[in-house]
Amino acid sequence: MKSKIVGVLLSVACGGALAITLTAAAAEAGPLQGAYSPASVSTTEATSATSYAEYRNTEWHFSLDIPSNITAEKTDDRSGTTIQFLEPTGNTLFQVSAWPYQDLDVALGEEGTPGSNSDQGDTLGIVHVFHDDMFEITFVKNGISYNVQAVPENATSTLDILKSWQFI
Repeated sequence: MKSKIVGVLLSVACGGALAITLTAAAAEAGPLQGAYSPASVSTTEATSATSYAEYRNTEWHFSLDIPSNITAEKTDDRSGTTIQFLEPTGNTLFQVSAWPYQDLDVALGEEGTPGSNSDQGDTLGIVHVFHDDMFEITFVKNGISYNVQAVPENATSTLDILKSWQFI
């Protein structure tokens, strides 16, 4: 069975003025062996580039750049906090939860303060990611455990925002 590529995936943004998206499709010489969508081309005229604003949380020692039309709502959860980042429509784009944690020696059954080891530098590097009904990222730094959650369709935009994460 032969496959022929009739398109490629390409997304281009030209200074916020024009966005072009091409979606790939494959034409099979026999029965389809997977889900293929027909090739499509969409062009969107963008009126302005997205502006960003810094969100800074000194209590939980991080900052990140979010689109300026996104608002943040904080909820205290037991000993931690959840911050929801909301779109202008009121829908949650993503949320960050932060909790202090302690290390546990399973063999001895003893808890202690977290060691000086951290899985992050001053910015995010390698994180733990889970794909299920939610897109989740977890990481720790200086005795704080962070959990970032988004619905799968917001995973790409959330990941783009997390690239600006700074520990402060």
